Amino acid sequence: MISFRMRPGYRHEVAIPHDVVLGRFRQRFVDPGSPCRGSVAGEVVQVSICERQRHFWSPKLDLHVSAEGDGSRLEGRFAPRSEVWTLFVALYAALAFTALGFTMFGFSQMIVDAAPWGFGVVGGTLVGAFAVYGAALVGQSLGEDQMHILSSFVEAIVTDAPMPVTPCSDASVCVDVDDADVAGAVAAAALAGVADDDQGMSSSPDANAAAS
Repeated sequence: MISFRMRPGYRHEVAIPHDVVLGRFRQRFVDPGSPCRGSVAGEVVQVSICERQRHFWSPKLDLHVSAEGDGSRLEGRFAPRSEVWTLFVALYAALAFTALGFTMFGFSQMIVDAAPWGFGVVGGTLVGAFAVYGAALVGQSLGEDQMHILSSFVEAIVTDAPMPVTPCSDASVCVDVDDADVAGAVAAAALAGVADDDQGMSSSPDANAAAS
């Protein structure tokens, strides 16, 4: 089921030390039988679909793995690939600036007793914003199966179970980043918006959609 959030949340707690969880991610990312590839940067993990299986709407999962007592907490968000997300942000920014400019222009037209057709353009930008949001939901539906692959991959890691889906055969490898600056940048991106309503987050895309 589709979530109405553009970036559905993921949250899971396990009774396994977080360094063990991170170690399992590193091992699985370089395993030829793994269905996913990704990177580990400090406590931040990025999980992606194998390159040969990716398409325009393929999702990725950005996770922060933190210590929670004797166990670990995994939380983050499903999101489109960076270039797709950047496109959506750019479209929203363009629509916002257009709406702001024509709002001021419309008021200027009213001041000089001219027909305020600038407000009509503002209405068009609102329609455009809904169209972009609709495109995001369509893309999420097209990538839903791969969201389940990512979720199942993480579940298999925290339970130390065999991988349940088709393995990768590409040349992708795990990138273990030790540079603190890079790790901090990735962490900031991964945690952007994670502090949303906890009830909007769960350990599967279906539960996230239901909560939304």
